[in-house]
Amino acid sequence: MKTQDNSHLQKLNIRRTNGGRVNLLKYNIFGMLTGFASYHRLMIEVFTRKNFGERYFNLASALTVAIFLAMLPVAFTYIQYGIHINTMRVYGGLGGMVEPQEFKVKWWAYISWYAFIALFLKYSWKHKKAQRPTKSLFDFTKYSQYDGDIHPIFREQKFSFIETNTKNIECYFEPAPFFICGFFLALIGQYFGWFLMLSSIVYCVSYIAAYEASKHDLLSQIDQIILNEDMEKVFVKGMAGRVKYRGIVPDSEDERRQLLPFVANVTPVLAVS
Repeated sequence: MKTQDNSHLQKLNIRRTNGGRVNLLKYNIFGMLTGFASYHRLMIEVFTRKNFGERYFNLASALTVAIFLAMLPVAFTYIQYGIHINTMRVYGGLGGMVEPQEFKVKWWAYISWYAFIALFLKYSWKHKKAQRPTKSLFDFTKYSQYDGDIHPIFREQKFSFIETNTKNIECYFEPAPFFICGFFLALIGQYFGWFLMLSSIVYCVSYIAAYEASKHDLLSQIDQIILNEDMEKVFVKGMAGRVKYRGIVPDSEDERRQLLPFVANVTPVLAVS
């Protein structure tokens, strides 16, 4: 007897079984911040962590951040100078409404900026030296993407309004000192304070996004387990279960049972909110 090959059915988009809801605005913001959060996180992590994995921290990335930071004040100055010149031209063309003023560069406002770069390079070099080469090219005892040990001082903190755990440390405790420091730097006229506050916020949101993504990955696995457990009862036998099957199904129970392996592996659809 010739047997029929039904393997191609696994590729079919058989009727989805359940609906969910996803906040597109939240996930788009999380995705956008996560996309450029790497360098902002690096600026903070070199001061708060140690024992990075070989592929998580590398000196080339640190040098890229340092060069970028060093060039930003120059770029800001040229932009300010361009705005100043254009403003003078506009008002001059209107009959000299304002007196021409000399453009002055506030280099003192960048003292903390370049001081941070120096400290950043110092700690980056320290981490590079700590990554000692192993005897073997492939070391099965070390995770190459390890994001570093959290500083013990964060685990020692106790607050009545928030629990001290790894999630809260990564999302709030680690970036908080840098945000506060940036705030006070901004108050005394140091431009780097604003950039440090921005990096702290990006650091915070990127870790919140990482935990949110991890939670939804686990929820998807749990949903798949429930689908696999209940689909025979719901789809084949037509009984009530933890999931619902929406769609027209074959009248024959035998035919529904033949389709069951393919239906049970369907991922739930997410509705947009």
